[in-house]
Amino acid sequence: MKLKLQISSDLHIGYPGARGFPPLVPGTDIVLIAGDTCEGLQRAIREMRAAYPQVEIVTCAGNHEFYHGAYFEQLAEGRACARELGVHFLEDGLASFGRLRILGCLEAELARHHAGTTIVMTHTGPTLDHVAPSDRSELISAAYASRLDDLIDRFQPDHWISGHVHYPVDFVRGRTRLISNPCGYAGEIAAFDPSFTIEVEA
Repeated sequence: MKLKLQISSDLHIGYPGARGFPPLVPGTDIVLIAGDTCEGLQRAIREMRAAYPQVEIVTCAGNHEFYHGAYFEQLAEGRACARELGVHFLEDGLASFGRLRILGCLEAELARHHAGTTIVMTHTGPTLDHVAPSDRSELISAAYASRLDDLIDRFQPDHWISGHVHYPVDFVRGRTRLISNPCGYAGEIAAFDPSFTIEVEA
């Protein structure tokens, strides 16, 4: 069975000129949102459920979700809200759909044999290749991307979805396809594709 996944990140709802949630692509089974939806984790979860009331949603928090609040309090409220609304919130967790598993970057879970499709979703980019070439030598790049190259090479998940860096990427490392489809701030990213989808086996 194939599932269609619609992917975005960094929607920054509430900022001047924000584009809003991308329209649902016909036939989409799961919407994946890789963080920085808006300020406030509970608000982010409620707004994405309102935008996509009839499909499965998998999301992870970005940094903006915790602005103007205490981290652990926001996290607890966000988890409770996600359970209430049926949103799969990845914070050191996973979501399963048949033979498809979507991980919030759990190394122990990656090490476990899985006879199916594995997707990792994080907010921060997992390699320096997720940063624009002109910025890679800057010290601040450490705030935008991690160096998880070894993790990718060892476990080779099928896909790794991320956000945070307002620089779209879609490339393959080994057998892993790495994707970031950030919306960014108003007029910032011309390459944002609101209809970006992939199909995976489940």
